[in-house]
Amino acid sequence: MSDIDAELERIRAKKMQMLMKMAQKPAQPVYSAPVYLSDADFDEKINSIDVALVDFYGEWCHPCKAIAPILEAIAQQYAGKIMIGKVDVDKNPLLARRFRIQSIPLVIAFYKGKPVHSILGARPANVYLSVINALLKQKEEE
Repeated sequence: MSDIDAELERIRAKKMQMLMKMAQKPAQPVYSAPVYLSDADFDEKINSIDVALVDFYGEWCHPCKAIAPILEAIAQQYAGKIMIGKVDVDKNPLLARRFRIQSIPLVIAFYKGKPVHSILGARPANVYLSVINALLKQKEEE
């Protein structure tokens, strides 16, 4: 077997291993708009997708209203790759306590169901996008 044939066989074996791994993984849901999460369904939905940004907000909060269109656009742009979640802290006090929400808006990034990064206050789109892209890159490298 030549060096080229050996290299091709190694690539073929690696590709087959990757395809088998993907086949065993359940398909992630496709979200193209923010998903409203509650105390009751939070864990189920967060654990159903690898990368999520969750916006902890209040209906009365003006900075929360300012970032809503940014997060909606990101949800559309990254449909099928991430989930944008929204938690009304007034209607979901258990989640507000669990994540120790003291100021809003607070956007928490989740990777494989675990909180990994927090963004406090209203920020421009590039701040959220940099977090998302870093997590998606991490996912690709695994």
